[in-house]
Amino acid sequence: MTLVGGHRTNNMTEGWNNGFAKLCGHKHPTIWKLIRKIKMEISADDAKLALDARSVRKLGQTRTIETRLENLCIQIQEGKIGVLDFLTAVSHNIRKRYD
Repeated sequence: MTLVGGHRTNNMTEGWNNGFAKLCGHKHPTIWKLIRKIKMEISADDAKLALDARSVRKLGQTRTIETRLENLCIQIQEGKIGVLDFLTAVSHNIRKRYD
């Protein structure tokens, strides 16, 4: 998925599912409680979108890391670098993200 620019994990979906389960508070809520909670979720999403529209998010660092990872995948695929160099470069990329 890295080579085609897609997500490498499904963390966003899992995060939403976990958050919604906590929001409902039940595994099997009644239809009325579910409707009420969905409306609350929509309102919360609308508020987040409004905040995002007003603020500038710093996505440059994430894009840079994604580009580096994509380039590394291409280099190892083409045989330009070995496995050890690939893993070292990936570890440096990850370390930069969390420093």
